[in-house]
Amino acid sequence: MKSRKKLVFRGKLRFASGFDSRQQLLATLRNQGFFNTKISNIIYTVVGEVVLSFMDKKQMFIKSIYAGLMIGLGGIVYLSVENKVIGSLLFSFGLLTIVTQGFCLYTGKIGFVKECKELFHMPIIIIGNFIGTFIVAFFMKATHPNIDSLQLVHKKLSNNMLHIFILSMFCGALMYLAIDNYNKSKNIIFIIAPVMIFILSGFEHSIANMFYFNFAGIYSFKAFSYLLVMLIGNGVGAKLFSLKPE
Repeated sequence: MKSRKKLVFRGKLRFASGFDSRQQLLATLRNQGFFNTKISNIIYTVVGEVVLSFMDKKQMFIKSIYAGLMIGLGGIVYLSVENKVIGSLLFSFGLLTIVTQGFCLYTGKIGFVKECKELFHMPIIIIGNFIGTFIVAFFMKATHPNIDSLQLVHKKLSNNMLHIFILSMFCGALMYLAIDNYNKSKNIIFIIAPVMIFILSGFEHSIANMFYFNFAGIYSFKAFSYLLVMLIGNGVGAKLFSLKPE
């Protein structure tokens, strides 16, 4: 009897996972006569919330990995050209792709967090971004390229943490403005220009630096501490500009 109930319950979970929204799921369940009692109403509402919440986070995680991949590709082209103006211009292709494809990049999302519960999405996005940059760095190193990021990473790690935080704040503000201005105008210059500005000005982009650290093979406590400061700085800079009056 118990095994039969388990099979029925699992079947309903698979049934629930085939819908794109809570409203669609619950409406279908009602039409199928699943809400005959108050208890069943509560049970299926909770099940629907849990299943769809898991699906949302899974998609967010996958999109975060793709965002990391694009930042990693941008990092490769930046390291590959001698002219840093051209390198910064080509790097912007990564952010352009992230925005147009709807991928999840930490520096593009943190400034638009409106509710406390949305903050819990940030670790998922950060981990996904890190994995994406790691994948690009791993496979690129396997080709034995004549480029490396070791000198760039050592330069960053030799800087004062307070300076890193300030430089990260400036970068976070630029990334928020890039997304906000693009959303309002749909003009790609608002994506390209901020990317070029933060790179040529030496501002610190936490996810781009994840790629450089991965590519250099630097995984020390100091490196992760600096990345944490960059993440916080990017977030603070983005939030400061998101509070501006509309």
